[in-house]
Amino acid sequence: MDKKCEGCGIIILRLFAESTGISLEDDVIILSAVYDCGSGIGNRCAVLQCAYLMAGVMLGRKEAKEPRQELKTLLKGINDIFVREFSSENCCDLRSVGCSEQCVMISDGVDCVGKILTEARIMKEKRNELIDKFKVNEKLVPYLDYLLDEADCKMIESADSNGVIPEELFTEDELKTGYRRGILNKAKDENGIYYVLGTCHKRVDCFMRGELEAFNQLPAEVRQVIVEYEQDIEFWVVPYRKEGVNMGVVTPVPIEYMLKIIDETPDRIWVQRCDCKTYRFDKTHMTETCIHFMNDDTILNSNFDRGYARELTKEEAKELLKKIDQDGLVHNYSGHDICNCCNCCCWAMRGMKKYKELGYDLFGEYVNAKYIIRIEEDRCVGCGACETICPGKALVLDGDKISLIQENCLGCGVCRTRCVAGALTIVER
Repeated sequence: MDKKCEGCGIIILRLFAESTGISLEDDVIILSAVYDCGSGIGNRCAVLQCAYLMAGVMLGRKEAKEPRQELKTLLKGINDIFVREFSSENCCDLRSVGCSEQCVMISDGVDCVGKILTEARIMKEKRNELIDKFKVNEKLVPYLDYLLDEADCKMIESADSNGVIPEELFTEDELKTGYRRGILNKAKDENGIYYVLGTCHKRVDCFMRGELEAFNQLPAEVRQVIVEYEQDIEFWVVPYRKEGVNMGVVTPVPIEYMLKIIDETPDRIWVQRCDCKTYRFDKTHMTETCIHFMNDDTILNSNFDRGYARELTKEEAKELLKKIDQDGLVHNYSGHDICNCCNCCCWAMRGMKKYKELGYDLFGEYVNAKYIIRIEEDRCVGCGACETICPGKALVLDGDKISLIQENCLGCGVCRTRCVAGALTIVER
């Protein structure tokens, strides 16, 4: 690096690194001269640059990423300290002074960087506390600024050790907004409903469902991280598996049984956008397909209560379910909701392949298949339409007839929607 290009801040950086025992290579020093790109402060003095470099490293800023919000806030503080300590707005002012004065400024600059890094340490501690309280998965930590704003952080920081929010600190609109955004949850006791801290996982869900336009504008890299986090069965399923115990991650129920369940439920019914199909920008299937049941106890913290869904009558729910069935989606029933899934997007269906690849018992532990397809061979015309749509790859066209691989059959009944000859029926397994 040309020594003529070195400002006082580069010298300060060298001295500060030496005094703190930090080893800095030449390329790091060069980086310090350009590291304030995008800071919003401008190219002040290298004092700012070296402090920014050190604070950025401390706070975990990564190359080619936008500065996180707390780093932007820190930079404003850096600028204030710079102006206050040096009574100067730019490097030229410092270079114009005499050598003896510059030496004093260099000495003061070391102290200035120290003050800035003390602030950085405090900010890092606050951030770590927020990450812990809000249960932020490590994969999402670098992208928190895309998910949280200043009001969100203030609410998270205000929660006590039990997660209870001091509601007197916020207006009613602020609390409602925090709840809608998934920052807050509701809890209930003998005194009524009050607000408690939510989780980062719920915030992601609310962000995608309730702020879809903003979600779609995220950088592709950030969206991909969210998709991998939300659909990772090695995180959500595998750690909780018990050998030989069926978790019923996929529990297919044919349409006729689902219609009966809807007829008999005493609960209210609501529907919302499918998160999986939204994550993966699916254009081949219906997207408003997640059907839920609710009562006075389960309505709290539901996306219906947050404002991201609509209520259905029983007749509306049955009509919607029939359309979903014709769309070729698997009705995956958990006992309190119906996820209508496809192989191309939905995490539970996509996870079948991964679960099997990991060497686990797919149908013994993951898929709870209560039904199976029966083929009426005398009716089969050998068109192969059912083979194409079967999500379990259980139907195979053999010559002019279809055959069934029983251990692959989910018993979902999706194949029947394409059978023009009526050769397929559902029976209990």
